Amino acid sequence: MIQRIQTLYIIIGTISIVFAFFKIPFFHCIDDVNSLYILNNYYSVCFFLLLVILTVFSFQNRKRQIKLIYFLSFFCSIIILWTLYNYFNGVSSGAYSVSNSCGFNVIILPFFLAGKILYYLSIKAIMRDNELLDSINRLR
Repeated sequence: MIQRIQTLYIIIGTISIVFAFFKIPFFHCIDDVNSLYILNNYYSVCFFLLLVILTVFSFQNRKRQIKLIYFLSFFCSIIILWTLYNYFNGVSSGAYSVSNSCGFNVIILPFFLAGKILYYLSIKAIMRDNELLDSINRLR
């Protein structure tokens, strides 16, 4: 299971995304009180990690594994959009104003994109395994 390259892609992509979402503020303010993190509580991180563990351990059912990876990728995109929505609501209510000197943190984008690319590569590797197993089954 760990020897499969798609498992390594999933694990490295998850580490990249969790690091970006949990340790790097999405919108950084100088006073650090109003900085906005994407995954700001341990429940969301635990839910995300449980989904990843379920994905890794469903290696015998490749269709379910592909669906779970698509769900993880979609979940990350929804989290980003939800955070942007909350930020712009905060701007309109005055929580994030020019006086607080808040700005978008660009450092988060490479980690997020690396995670999404690694999820894509894991889907491609799973499909390649599926094609290999189908060709072996044809030979029997």
